[in-house]
This record gives sequence, structure tokens and C-alpha cells, in this order.
Amino acid sequence: MSLAGLVDAKLEDYIAENRGNDQCWFFVHIPKTAGSSFRRELAALLRPNYNVHIDRDRASDPQVPHGQKIVAATREFNALLSERTYRFASGHVPVSLLKAHVDTWEDMKLITMLREPAIRAISDYRYQTTPAHPTHRQFLERFPTFEAFLKAPHLSNRMFNFLRPSQDATVEDCIEFVVERFAFVGLVEMYPLSFRLVTRLMEEERSPTQYVRKTEDNEHNRFDVTPELLDRVREINSLDVMLYDYFHDRLARIRDQVTSEVVDPTDHARCSGQPHT
Repeated sequence: MSLAGLVDAKLEDYIAENRGNDQCWFFVHIPKTAGSSFRRELAALLRPNYNVHIDRDRASDPQVPHGQKIVAATREFNALLSERTYRFASGHVPVSLLKAHVDTWEDMKLITMLREPAIRAISDYRYQTTPAHPTHRQFLERFPTFEAFLKAPHLSNRMFNFLRPSQDATVEDCIEFVVERFAFVGLVEMYPLSFRLVTRLMEEERSPTQYVRKTEDNEHNRFDVTPELLDRVREINSLDVMLYDYFHDRLARIRDQVTSEVVDPTDHARCSGQPHT
């Protein structure tokens, strides 16, 4: 499996190389990239499935760092893989942790979704200020404003940090790894197209129907999103911008080929839509 055909705009070659359900599809779920909608629909198509997650009790424990919690959840998933076969799995699991703690990661078909970096970062902050995020109170104590959030280095370039194969990888290394090892990369800004393409690979082609988890407004996450703010967020997340631009360009090249065959009459209207995140 690889994205070589997609990169070279050879859609049929790409589909031929990556089509099929003989291996487990693993969705590397980067926060606030429409992943809840995406994961839910794919999990309904491919059973049995599993979501690597930190349960609510463990998530609210302030004594254990988040990184340790996700490592423990990933190891639990690895143990389950010795007992049963899954057709689809997902989780907020960076590639580096998948490589380190899942014995069979190389046998999986890796997929992910990307989002325009500035909009993703803003959505990430807005979501974490709401009760839907288990530790939102602790989050607001640390980051009472979006400005404070922007100053935290570990919260920038999250797409790059999720997808880089090692801690010392450059963005060029990251792109090379994703092209070589991933079966699919989609974009929120091309969500219906992305969904149709990945389900075509899974031999279950269809259009998306579920748009879930719209972030609620509150007094903490209302602020003006000006062009100047967007530019500043993109500058802080420059590695994410490079990663996003690379795959946006490649997916745009094959847009017409993917949408030339209409699955149902509402497809073209949906092509401009995005799920709520």
C-alpha cells in the first residue's frame, strides 16, 4: 500500500494498489479533523471494529500524564489483537506510538484526515473549552484564552506531530513516510470526495450521511477570527501548513476523476459541505 498513485495523479493505479479488506484499516484520528463523523460511518461499514480510547475515569485522573494514558490504551489494543481480528480500528494515536506499541502495525492500512491548519487549531481550542472535553476545567485553568493556547509549543503543528514517524523527523521525512506507508489521506475541505474515495478503496463506496459533534459556543470560545489571526495561526503551525498543502494539491488533481461517477443525486451538492467539528 502507498499513496504513490495518488501523488502521481494516477487514480486507477492508486485504487488498484490499495483496494480490499484483507487487512485491518487503522484511522489515525487527529483531533478536530471531522474524525468523529468519519470514524462512526466507517466503523458501521466494517465490523468488527475497535476504537483505541482513554475511558472517562482514566481521562479525568490528573495524576497521570495524557501521554501515559494513550500509551496504556494503545497497549491494551495490541493485546486484543492477539485474541481477535478487526476489520477497522481508530484512535487518537500518533504514528510513533502505533509503531512502538502495536506489533502488527505494518500489516495495517493506515488512513487519516487533515484540515486547514488555522481552522483546525481554532476548532481544537473551542472544543477543549466545552464540557464535551472531559478535562475542560483543567484546560481552561491553563489556557483561559486562545492567545495562551497559541503560546504552548506542544499544541502547535498537531497534524505533523501525529503523523511524523519519529521524534527527529522533518516535515519532508513525514511526507515521505505518509506517502510510502499510508493507504489514504483525506481533507475536511474535500470531505464528501474524501469519503467516497476511501469507501471505494474499502469496496463499500458511498456518500457521507453523518455530521456529528458540533462544538457548542460558550463565553470562553467566542472570539473574532480575523484574517490577521488566521495568518498568525498559520505561521505558528507552519509544519502543518506544509503537510496540508502537499496533500491538498495532490487530492485536488484527482478531484474530477473521483466525482465523475455520481453515486446519488445529492453528491454534487454535498461536495461543498463539511461536517460540523
